[in-house]
Amino acid sequence: MYDDIQEKDIVESGNKVSHHGCVDVDLRLYYDQKLDKLRNETAPFIKIYGIGPKLVMKHSTCRSLLRILDWAGAMEDFRGSSVQAEKFRTEHFIHIKTLMETKSTIELTKYLDDSEEGKKHCEEMKKIYEHELEAHKMRLKRRKELVIIHFEVDSG
Repeated sequence: MYDDIQEKDIVESGNKVSHHGCVDVDLRLYYDQKLDKLRNETAPFIKIYGIGPKLVMKHSTCRSLLRILDWAGAMEDFRGSSVQAEKFRTEHFIHIKTLMETKSTIELTKYLDDSEEGKKHCEEMKKIYEHELEAHKMRLKRRKELVIIHFEVDSG
């Protein structure tokens, strides 16, 4: 799974620090600069971001893409299964992933930043992310309230 214990420790400590949805940080955890290669164990990265670190590294200068990947990673952490979250994953993200696989970084950046279609995709994905973030915050708030109620009942 991991090349050595140190590699495993680096990835695990990075997971604790960055949580989900910080593709820039996570990408650095999966890329060994000394050896100029990706680490062997990339499954957690793919689970979080829906795409491998090699393809993300190829387009790592496209800031709009990194923002989309941050949203995708955060939404994975939210564990949201709403219609909107599904639309994000299927309709929008698959389209972006296809572009990543077929376009150069310059073409991808121009599409996301300059074309009306690309801007529309980004805006719709942002709205879905913000909606899911609010829903996630509400779930956390309800969970916290239940813990407090449970604590009060047990200690009362």
